[in-house]
Amino acid sequence: MPIEFRCTQCNKLLRTGDDTAGKQAKCPECGAVMSIPVPDQGPVPPSQPMGGFQAAASPFGAAPAPAPPDSLNPYQSPTGLGPEPQFFASPGEIRPTPLDFSATFSRTWTVFVDRWLYVFGAKILLMVITFIIFGVIQVAQIGLGAVVQNGPIVFACTLLSQVVGNVVQVWLNIGMILFLLGVVRGEEPRFGLIFAGGPFLLSIILCIILLGLLTLGPAGLAAGLLYLGGVPPWVNLTAFLIILLVPGIIPFTFMFLQAPVLIIDRNMGVIDALSTSRQVMAGNKLTLFLIHLVALLVAIFVGLLTCLIGLAVYSYIYAPILYIVIYLSVTGQPTMADRYAMPSEQPGGSPFGQASPPGSSPFA
Repeated sequence: MPIEFRCTQCNKLLRTGDDTAGKQAKCPECGAVMSIPVPDQGPVPPSQPMGGFQAAASPFGAAPAPAPPDSLNPYQSPTGLGPEPQFFASPGEIRPTPLDFSATFSRTWTVFVDRWLYVFGAKILLMVITFIIFGVIQVAQIGLGAVVQNGPIVFACTLLSQVVGNVVQVWLNIGMILFLLGVVRGEEPRFGLIFAGGPFLLSIILCIILLGLLTLGPAGLAAGLLYLGGVPPWVNLTAFLIILLVPGIIPFTFMFLQAPVLIIDRNMGVIDALSTSRQVMAGNKLTLFLIHLVALLVAIFVGLLTCLIGLAVYSYIYAPILYIVIYLSVTGQPTMADRYAMPSEQPGGSPFGQASPPGSSPFA
């Protein structure tokens, strides 16, 4: 549009094109020279100092209000149409859960396929460390025997070295359980856990002693009484084996099988771990026996077909994973195979079974 302005000398109204804004012009009436003004662009907003920047106003009106909470927002994405994936990496509440035969093998196989290489590496590391430690002990025994000629002293030192070796072996086995717990739960494998069994060492040793007394105690007592009574050795041995198997190994070994893992995983005391193991294994001992029997028979069969390679894989990789899967299953904890867990009927329910009735004891 044309620019209209008045001469600063004679006040004559002048008109020119908008493309001449800012240029010099001469008044045709009086000859005065002046600058053609720039058209007015409207009020200029006050300048803001640095740091006082504000967002420009919306040309369509007031800025939109913040989105309402999900419970009030009618335009939110639909929820509740299906379970969202949930990764269980940390231990949950201990809840006695019936042991499912097929689900146990399924979970174990899933973990085995995904994590066998980590378990194999940890087992190799454990074997190397054990070989080095017992090699040093053996060399020390030989050197001591060559220097000290006193028989009782050599015997005492040999016995002490065996005890130390066994304690070291227990310490490494605790670390292996710590490592396997993380692997079976789906956590990042940490081989340093193999050396982290120190805080649980005394409790595990005490637990082993108590389990030995519970398992061997009745059979040993019966064998001692039969021996004092002059019973023939073969009868004594038969009675020992029967008593050891029936009231010893079958009930006590399966009943308290989870006690060491409970000590390591939950930092429980020995008595609490034994009691909790008895409670979570209630009703699961027969299923556990069948699981181990089937797994062993399959391992033997595969071992015969693979020149004992399958049996070695079972002993060193599959069986340790199975042991931890059984522990997590009977205590109601998820494994990495349950990474995408269906939500429970009630909050806090076990992902493997029905939740306990409200107010009831989880060990009832």
